[in-house]
Formats: sequence, structure tokens, C-alpha cells
Amino acid sequence: MTVNYRVVDIIVPNRTPHAVEATLEIAPVDPATLEGVAFEADALKVEAYGLTAEMCGDVKTIKTQRHLTRALDPFQEVSVRAIIETDDPPTGKAIAAFQMTDTRAGVVMGGVTIVCTSPRYPSDLPSAPGPANPCPLVLGGGLAAYPGADPGVIDTRHPQDLVALVENPSRATLNNALIWLEHLDQSGVRWEPRVWYLGTMEPKARFWATFAVDGRGSNPGQWEASFVVASDKFDPVRLRAGFRILPR
Repeated sequence: MTVNYRVVDIIVPNRTPHAVEATLEIAPVDPATLEGVAFEADALKVEAYGLTAEMCGDVKTIKTQRHLTRALDPFQEVSVRAIIETDDPPTGKAIAAFQMTDTRAGVVMGGVTIVCTSPRYPSDLPSAPGPANPCPLVLGGGLAAYPGADPGVIDTRHPQDLVALVENPSRATLNNALIWLEHLDQSGVRWEPRVWYLGTMEPKARFWATFAVDGRGSNPGQWEASFVVASDKFDPVRLRAGFRILPR
């Protein structure tokens, strides 16, 4: 058997103007009940699993919890980390799955499903259908990082601000518009969780949203940032933009 640590960083957002308390719980689920996951395999042996608010420590020594409570201020988001220790078989296939739920005031508000497989599951997992009434906001042009010399390049020597230009190309006036940075792929770039409240976005309005990022310790290569935009009367939409990390 080979010991592996499956690490998943999860953003827990508060998109409301009120402070909330989120109770997070992780528990195993039967992989056979997961829609769209076709992976016939034996049960993957799980040694330990849990959640932690510590994002920088050694995953082998961090103490995790099955239940974790986080307080969130208005329009704030926090990061938590799920750590799953497994014993992977030398041959054959094995699978385990977990569900993290987010409960607020006794109501389940969301969650994340984590699937662990040996060997690695194909990356082309089925995705949910697109929104029926997508928010019209778009990203205008590529990303920029300041201070920096090259557009779309995150420096590995010092922290920067990642800048995304948000535009409303529609004829509709968008109320209570928001944008937040969901993730930076598997680049290893750390960022400060932040939700930008854009307010009212008139047609052709623009907003430059900045996110503090730190590329020290990141992985060179071409990566993709994922943002989410939302506004009243429209469904949230995921927007993607590429960026690079140069070899050291």
C-alpha cells in the first residue's frame, strides 16, 4: 500500500450583507450514489479525513476535524482545507467519496463532493448544465498583475495584485452585481479571499477588480483563473481567464 494525502482547498462564501455562521461537516458517501461518476472499483482504504482552517501547514501533521464552524462577515469568504489520508493499492482500482456540507441557521446552503480514486480519475468529469438565465457580465481582455512587466504573468518573486476588468456588454442595468475569485487552477498561487460588490452596473459600465496574490512557491506553466459573477434577477456565471507563471 502507498500512503497518499488528498488535499482540497474550498472557498466558503457569504454573499449577503449580514454576518453569518457556517457549520461545515465532512462525511463519507457511497460512490455508487454519485451521478455521472462511472468508476467500477474496490473500496479505497481511508485512514483519516477531516477539515482544517490551517492552509499552510504540513498536511501530514495538521489536526483536522469532522465539524468546523466559521464566522463570516458580510460579503466575506474564507478558505478551508479538506485532508484525506488514503492507502492506495499497488494494482487495480479503488474509490472513496466524501461530502462536505455547509449549514447555516439549520439550513443546508451548499456543499462540495470529493472523489478520491486510484489510479487518478479522468479529468473530463461530466459537468452541470449551464445557467438558464446567465449574468451578462464578462471579463474584458486578459488578466494583469501589478507591479509587473508582462500582462497575464504572475511573478514568483513577490506578492502582486491580480487585476480583472469586468464589463457589462448588455443593454440591461445590473443591480447588486458581484465578482469573486473562485480558484487559480493548480498553479499553487495563493490569494486573499475577496468579494467585490460592484453595485449597479449600467450598460457598458466597467470595473477593475483587484485580488492580492502571492506566486512565491507556485508551479510554472500556463494556468486558468476562475471567477464567478452574479447580479439580481440573473444566475451566477463562471468566467475563466488564462495566466502564466514563468520558470524560475
